[in-house]
Amino acid sequence: MYTVFVILHIICAGIWFSLGIVNMLLMTQAGKKRGTAAELAHMSSQALCGRIMGMIGGIGILLTGGAITGIMSLGWFPFGTTNWLATKQTIFVILLILSFAVMMPKGKKIDAMIATESASPNASKGASSELRAAMGTLKTVGILMNLLVLTNIILGEWKPNF
Repeated sequence: MYTVFVILHIICAGIWFSLGIVNMLLMTQAGKKRGTAAELAHMSSQALCGRIMGMIGGIGILLTGGAITGIMSLGWFPFGTTNWLATKQTIFVILLILSFAVMMPKGKKIDAMIATESASPNASKGASSELRAAMGTLKTVGILMNLLVLTNIILGEWKPNF
């Protein structure tokens, strides 16, 4: 069972990390659609992709990581014995806070803005500067989260004894 959870954990970490790469590619494409009706549809697709990949990766990491920790009897936040794991768990808590406190509320606000702007007579002109700024905030927080996920991947592979 341990091996199955480790494989699923690695897959979920890959999905979560890939989210950052996918979003960077989608942001590049968004620039090409700026000022057109396609811009709003593109933003909507990007938000949906982010939600799905984020939930699969984040929830998968939480469940499989908890199972692995339980199987190995390592415990939660074992700073006295397994510092690398405790550090990973702390970083994961930070990722959860960013997800629930920033990404999800901002994402819901952006979804509402996209719906409103798509239904407006100005939809053919693309997104408003306010919507673009909100997407920029998500991009910035997303990059930070991706760096934290990468840090956790490195810690999981390296397992430094500090």
